[in-house]
Amino acid sequence: MPAKWLRKILGVVDLHQGQFLNAAGEVLAFTLKQPGESWEKYQCHLLVARRDVVIDALTARNLTLASGIQIYRQPSYPLIALSNEKRMYRDWCATVFYTSDGLKTTNSKDLIRRWGEDA
Repeated sequence: MPAKWLRKILGVVDLHQGQFLNAAGEVLAFTLKQPGESWEKYQCHLLVARRDVVIDALTARNLTLASGIQIYRQPSYPLIALSNEKRMYRDWCATVFYTSDGLKTTNSKDLIRRWGEDA
């Protein structure tokens, strides 16, 4: 879920030492940082939210969590031989919800960059 949207529906008003708090000072969610291997560039950052708070917030908006999606696409081998204009990375994240009208998709990240550029 997009952080701003999640903070809004949960009623988060403060962040203190990795803990997301509501107006009453209750911890609604917290972050975990898992380092990658020494040779890896990326680390894993997790947001852990209280299930009851998330379910209640979604139910109040007539939503049910269906799926989280991440697509990280690198150029396929045949595209390597083509020009730089054709070779792109794609990093896309979204959350899908069931609603009374069907499915609703909320994009949280959509990054496109040229082959060979550092992130």
